[in-house]
Amino acid sequence: MLGDSEHLEALTRQSQQTTAQLSSKTTDAKSAEDTLTAAEAAYFSATATTAEQLIATDTLSNRSVQVPLIHLIDQARNPSMSLSRDGAFLGSIVDAEAQVRASQATNQAHQNDPAWSVRREIEAYARSLSNGIALEFVWAPEVSGLGSGWLSGTAQTFDTDGGYAIISLNYSVEDAWTDGLNETDDHALVAHEVGHTQIYRCAKLFNDPAFAGNQETWATAWSISQGFDVEGSGIQAYGRPTDAQIALAAQCR
Repeated sequence: MLGDSEHLEALTRQSQQTTAQLSSKTTDAKSAEDTLTAAEAAYFSATATTAEQLIATDTLSNRSVQVPLIHLIDQARNPSMSLSRDGAFLGSIVDAEAQVRASQATNQAHQNDPAWSVRREIEAYARSLSNGIALEFVWAPEVSGLGSGWLSGTAQTFDTDGGYAIISLNYSVEDAWTDGLNETDDHALVAHEVGHTQIYRCAKLFNDPAFAGNQETWATAWSISQGFDVEGSGIQAYGRPTDAQIALAAQCR
């Protein structure tokens, strides 16, 4: 019986030693996992910072091109996304950064090209009215089915990702900008399109019952409030807003 007891004690000690060893290895494995997780988080945080710096530097790149990279930056910094931060994810960031650089290069080339000087002047004018809303521009022979001989534009607005808008203008807007004949209406039309971009920034005014959610009435009133009480402000297409509506839109500054 004594021999059996000693044997059981030896087995117990061996079991305790094995348990201690397993516990130690578990602790080591957990420590290694924590170290790896911290290193991975630090790597993607640094990647996100680099991407943010690119956006801050490439100020001529279009906002719509920056947005996908901004979303990837958020994912890179989100701990809950750690399992999806793999090689494919990193490749997506690299591709998105390339798109930002390409947009920057294209817009820089246009800015440096004398042939685009009038368009750049129009775009700068629109931005001077936009109260900080990021704008990008599309130029086309026709916009809304209207081409040569007609002034036409549209504005596609987004209230996400800091807010931005894409303004499309036809070539006639460029032609009339300084023609001495239609340039006032031309400026009014550009102001009208910028007015569309203000609906989120001045949401309380836009949502006033006076406008009943009518974007064209709002944009026309806003253009008139900028000093363009002419047909090109939207009056020809949508009618003249009331003086009360114009006064209300004028508060959006």
